[in-house]
Amino acid sequence: MSRLRAFAALATAATALLTVLIAFAICRANGVYVGGLVWPFVSDLGRDPPGSYVLFFGLNIVAVLLGLTWSFNHEYKQRVLQQSLANGQVSTLVCSLSYVGCLFGVVGAFGLPVFASFSASPTLHNNAAFGFLLCETVAMFTNTYLNYRIFLAKRSEMDAGVFITDRYGPRSVSRIKLGELQAVKRGFLIELSCVALYTMCVLVYLPVLYNSSEAPHLTIAQCVALKLGENYCSSTMRLDDVYTKLWDYEKDIAVHQVRALAQLGCMLTLIGYTLSFFADNKEEEAMKDRDRAEAAIVYYQQSASMPPKRSPRRKSTRRSQSTSSSVSEPCKHSNPP
Repeated sequence: MSRLRAFAALATAATALLTVLIAFAICRANGVYVGGLVWPFVSDLGRDPPGSYVLFFGLNIVAVLLGLTWSFNHEYKQRVLQQSLANGQVSTLVCSLSYVGCLFGVVGAFGLPVFASFSASPTLHNNAAFGFLLCETVAMFTNTYLNYRIFLAKRSEMDAGVFITDRYGPRSVSRIKLGELQAVKRGFLIELSCVALYTMCVLVYLPVLYNSSEAPHLTIAQCVALKLGENYCSSTMRLDDVYTKLWDYEKDIAVHQVRALAQLGCMLTLIGYTLSFFADNKEEEAMKDRDRAEAAIVYYQQSASMPPKRSPRRKSTRRSQSTSSSVSEPCKHSNPP
């Protein structure tokens, strides 16, 4: 289950990055209008085909993989927390938090297909984005706290434990425990950093700490003047008799550019958070196999450096033969009487 968790996290991160990069490349290649922003909002990347197809299918795949990642992570956390619960290091309430994190993580993942499918409806589109960010925030904070408790439990084992040598190699038990502690610590530090950056990006993107006026719509006349196409401006993107559905960010471009970058930051930090599941993946059997290999190498090196042993029986036989020959030598050359 730990390997599935790591594989799902890696697949989620790779799919999300490829989806956004391909959609951005298509947007730039086709000259899609993005309101004058250097890095556009995700909704602008998926407004026109074929970028909309890439974003739709890509985000749906990411949603499935993200849900699987949280599910596998729940199974992994439950297995580790149950061991700590049996040792009296955590309570039942702490173990139940794993279900909370999994529930919010999986439910939040369903916000991505809604976010990608209803980009033409601003209300549903924005609510889906808000629900996704809220659920993933709860899941990330809960999982980070659980990883912190697991780290404390592993550290207490290292501080109070007495380890013995087993049949897998020298000091394999202590090395396994130390490797698990280092892996959990590495994953916790990655998660803590990503949670801090993610929270900052969410507060900037929503926005929460400042007032941001909504960007005005681009008029049909302005759209035609930008040479976006007569039919595109007056029919495809038509909002009413005067305005189009396109947004004009240039009147307050600094604020909207920061919000677009904050939205990108939310995605990148969430991807980085899922990669922490890959970073703290340590298999006990793999470490035992490594111990076996190292022990075998040491054994063969010592065997090769030792001189060959001589048999004591042969040595005594040779000595007796040489003694007998030396004794019989004068008799052979002695003069007859």
